[in-house]
Amino acid sequence: MRSASITACVLGLLVITASLAGFEQQTAAMAGPRSIIFDTRFVEAMRDVSSLLPDDSNLLVSSNGAIVTYFTGHIATVPWTATSEQTLILYMSQRGYQYLLAFENKTDVAALKAVFSSSGLKFLETTFVQLDEYHTDFYVIHLYKLKSS
Repeated sequence: MRSASITACVLGLLVITASLAGFEQQTAAMAGPRSIIFDTRFVEAMRDVSSLLPDDSNLLVSSNGAIVTYFTGHIATVPWTATSEQTLILYMSQRGYQYLLAFENKTDVAALKAVFSSSGLKFLETTFVQLDEYHTDFYVIHLYKLKSS
């Protein structure tokens, strides 16, 4: 009986230690030195993005969906099921998205890393019109509109 309670205690300590380690990593990502909260030009860029969009439009974003939603007032969605430029465009067409906000060299979807790379973004210009480009402290952000077919 005593060894069972010792085992439970040890397991509990391991769970707490693992949770603290995970918390430390998440906190560093959210509040590390290159976090959006320290980017002095990010909020202004998102306000500019918002001013270029119709009130009822939604955004497809390469990264930071919730933060973009908060600062633009437009629903921002990460295309989790897209795997290439073609499936990204199909995703947008099927769901009625006209606008894409691309964080250069940053995506939450590993399969789209090449699409949102500096060189990959150049290929988007065949299907999209670039409306604006924003340079913040940590990002280059591109606002695109899908060309009419």
